[in-house]
Parts: sequence; structure tokens; C-alpha cells
Amino acid sequence: MNKLAKALTKICVILMSAIVFAPSAYAQPQRNPNQHPDLSGNWFPLFDEDWQERVWGPHLVDYLGIPLNEEGQNRGISYDATTISMPERQCIFFVPHYVLRGPFGFAFWYDTDPRTGEITAWHHGAGLDMGEMTIWMDGREPPSELAPRNVGGTAYGEWIGNTLKAEFPYMQEGLMSRNGAPSSDQASLTLYFTVNENLLTVVGEIRDPVYLEEPYVLSRDFLRSDTIARQVGELCTPLVEVPRLDGTGDVPHYLPGQNPSLTEFSEARGIPLETVLGGAETLYPEYREFLDENYVRPLSCPDHCCTPTALQSEGPGGCKATF
Repeated sequence: MNKLAKALTKICVILMSAIVFAPSAYAQPQRNPNQHPDLSGNWFPLFDEDWQERVWGPHLVDYLGIPLNEEGQNRGISYDATTISMPERQCIFFVPHYVLRGPFGFAFWYDTDPRTGEITAWHHGAGLDMGEMTIWMDGREPPSELAPRNVGGTAYGEWIGNTLKAEFPYMQEGLMSRNGAPSSDQASLTLYFTVNENLLTVVGEIRDPVYLEEPYVLSRDFLRSDTIARQVGELCTPLVEVPRLDGTGDVPHYLPGQNPSLTEFSEARGIPLETVLGGAETLYPEYREFLDENYVRPLSCPDHCCTPTALQSEGPGGCKATF
């Protein structure tokens, strides 16, 4: 009987172990159908796309590829760079879509509901100048369009497959480019964040009923980095730089036809002025027919002739290309 009892005991232990450790709906953690790629971490900017814009900046009156309407073109032409010496305009660059145009990386992190563990918000922290961007994931309603607009912008997010879509319904007035391409306080922005292994692609769509003929689409790639990015950037802090000493108190600007840089980029590149001023029609392949008849090929490349790799090896202005 002792042998039989020991055998039965062993069998019972084996059966109990099988029951305890067998896969079940109760013993195994369930895969959340709302699980998505983890965006958290530190992201380093890549400069292979629009790298001139993100390094030393664009030419004045170079709005190629921007679907500005006539009002947007006139506002851009009137831009005087000394306006950024005025305290109320020194931070005008750093609206949310600056993440698509600026040179900086950022950190991504999230908040969770302490009761459920669900992600309630994603935070995009800029390394410099920009304010923190918060993307709410808890289904809250956007505020009234009359509510004050903050610097970093507030977004409302949802997952579309493995892509985080963030809607910024309202923003402060700003610039879409450092050469004065304007962005009004009626503009809205949609950002799409997609992770592919260690690569983060950000695609943005700017809609502006005041200055754009149609949405302006930009994209940017970032690489996951082991270097810790600052979550809270050094916010843009206005300082008095005295733009005018004559006491008139006027806002620096150019009247129509008086911008000394109006034709500078156009003539250097041999591109018609009406093309340089941008517009929706310049974004489509059919516009090549116009350029075939009106483009004048320059004898040499005046500047911005390097690739990002050549720039690193030669330095700014160190490589000049002849066509």
C-alpha cells in the first residue's frame, strides 16, 4: 500500500502542476488589442531630408514647395528678419510644427492612469526653445476655439494601426520657415508618428485657411538614441534687443516691392520669381512644363551645393559644384 500511495501521490502532484501552469484565460496575461509600438525614448534627428532648412536655414524669399496663397506670399515678402529682435516676436518660430523643420531631437514619454495602467497622455519634450507638447489619449474634448493657445500646443491622439495620430486643432501664430513663410493663429496641424524598429518617421499636415491654398505636408525621420534628451527644454525667453533706436516704435517690415531680397534667390538659381513664391500648382508634376520653358540653368551652384555627408567633411561653403 505504501508503494501504491506514493505512486498516487506522484500522479496527483503531476496533475495539479499541469492544472496550475496550463495556459488559461485566467492564468495567462491577455494581449491587449489596443497595444501599440512604444514611442518612448530619446530620438536623434536625421538630416537627409531638407537638410539645408535644418542647418543654416533657407534663403530669403524662397518658398519653393510651400502652397502659399496670395495673402501668404504677400506676408512672406513683407518679412524683415529684424522683427525677431522684438520681445513679442522672438519666439514666433516655435509653434508645434517646428518639430518638422527645426534641427533638434526630443524625448518621448507617457503618463498612465494609476488605477488601470492605461496610457492617458504622450509627452513630446523639445531639447531647446520649444515648449512641451502633450498628446491626450483619454478621449477628452478639445477646448473652445476662443481658449488661449499655449506655446507647445495641445493635441488629441488616437492610434491608427501602428501609427499615433495627433491633432492640434489650435496653435499660436508662427512661421513655417525661418525666412518668414507665415502660419496664422487659425492654422491646425496633424502629426503622424510611426516607428519602424529604431526609426521614427513623423509626417505633418499643416492646414491654414488664411495663408495656404491647400494643406502643406512635411516629413522627418529620427533615430532612436542612447543619449538622454532633455525632457524639458530651455524655453524661448524674450529679451529686449532694441530693434529701433529712433523711437518710432514701428514693426520692422517691407512694403510691397521694397524687399531688397525679393529676386536674390530667383536670379541666383535661374528660377522664375512666380515659382520661388510658391503656391499649390508648383507642387505637382505638371508644373515641369512651365519650368521647361522658363528655367535658366546657372553656370555653377552658388551655395547649398553639398550633401549632408560632404558638409560634415568640407564644412559650410567648403564644397562648390559646377554643373
